[in-house]
Amino acid sequence: CPYYPEDTELLLNLAVCLSRSGKPSQAIPHLERLRTLSPGSVVVWDSLTSCLHALGRDAEAIQTGTQALLLKDLQPRPQAPRWQAPTNPVTVLEQADKKCRVVAFSLWGTNPRYPLGALDNALALPLIYRGWQAVFFVDESVPPDLRHALEELGAELRLQPNGQSQRQKLAWRFLIANDSEVGRFLVRDVDSVVNERESAAVQDWIESGALFHVMRDWWTHTDLVLAGMWGGVAGTLPQISPLLENYKPPHLETPNVDQWFLRDILWPCLRQSAKVHDRLFSPP
Repeated sequence: CPYYPEDTELLLNLAVCLSRSGKPSQAIPHLERLRTLSPGSVVVWDSLTSCLHALGRDAEAIQTGTQALLLKDLQPRPQAPRWQAPTNPVTVLEQADKKCRVVAFSLWGTNPRYPLGALDNALALPLIYRGWQAVFFVDESVPPDLRHALEELGAELRLQPNGQSQRQKLAWRFLIANDSEVGRFLVRDVDSVVNERESAAVQDWIESGALFHVMRDWWTHTDLVLAGMWGGVAGTLPQISPLLENYKPPHLETPNVDQWFLRDILWPCLRQSAKVHDRLFSPP
């Protein structure tokens, strides 16, 4: 970088490496330089937020995190569907509240973190979300005894075809949004156990009259929609399967592709009628 002080790609790579190596104080000068050279780079604002929080500079981190969200909201989304929120939301909500309420998870494989999380959620959900149904989208890589245990705990299992891509597996849980038998739905991470704090936020969403719900709750939550922290009224969004199949991410695909899909494809829909609970940042 001393030889190429204006090369933003080199500066950004250096800053991100320092940040992820636990050296936020060394990363920040490069990020501050980048903020001048590339003020529209969301990665710069994301990284600044993480580094500032790591150094206890939370008031500044709130400002940079808010700016990251603002920039992401303003980005063009040529792949997003043309969709308008229903013009009769009261009727839609009344109809939804006559149907079942579902909390949806994706589950595959045998990594102990995820089966244990699934069992914890199946146990906790009847206490935290009374009247809601746990639904696990699974394939045959989930051992039969675990599937049986989840069903014994009252969960519903929806078996998916084997051999699907990671993108599809991550987004199985999103398909609940198109289920005509469902009223309200929540999408959650299987390794994050539901809790009373989030259920209070969900109740606030229900009382708000908004069609969709989004939560952000930590310094790294500078994405518009967290893949396991959103929900809505089923039957209102476009069909997700073809949108997911045709989605072309802007970067080499990683396990974050489900979150990118929400940002690039579904956020323009969600933002039209959303209750957002954000503990730290304050975009309009």
